Amino acid sequence: YLVISGSLNEGLSTNFYQKIATIAKESNIKVIVDTSGEALQKVLQTGVYLIKPNIGELAKLIGVERLELPEVEKAAKQLIENKSAEIVVVSLGADGAILVTKHETHLVKAPKVEKKSTVGAGDSMVGGMVWALSQNKTLKEVIQIGVCCGSAATMNEGTQLFKAEDVINLLDEIE
Repeated sequence: YLVISGSLNEGLSTNFYQKIATIAKESNIKVIVDTSGEALQKVLQTGVYLIKPNIGELAKLIGVERLELPEVEKAAKQLIENKSAEIVVVSLGADGAILVTKHETHLVKAPKVEKKSTVGAGDSMVGGMVWALSQNKTLKEVIQIGVCCGSAATMNEGTQLFKAEDVINLLDEIE
């Protein structure tokens, strides 16, 4: 797996991530993308394994102003049918996330936690999902682990990421 995430540094062209994705795909590496804006739009032209937009970013990708939760699955399937991504994971903030593929959809509600900081929650979610994929977990488990890693990250001050024991406890809560 290759994770491409974050904003592009100043001076890089908006197709920089697209170039990386093309090289990775030629080497049969599964590309996971967590970025936004024009960089995300361009990388989707290449077609990647998994993307993780939030609900607002997904709306922009399909050309609408906003999406309500019941519309998310259909919007994600549009991207899948266009061969932009095989898996679309839409983060819904405090509401959790939804994972959509051609044949599966899994909505996972975020466990209730005392939030101290949201810094790194999205990165923690992606990290948890990549780990779960590398362990051949089911897609339902992938999204559950991702949501719990993201939620666990919010339980810590500042830029601290999640603690494994918090993830394990949160997984027990949502299963």
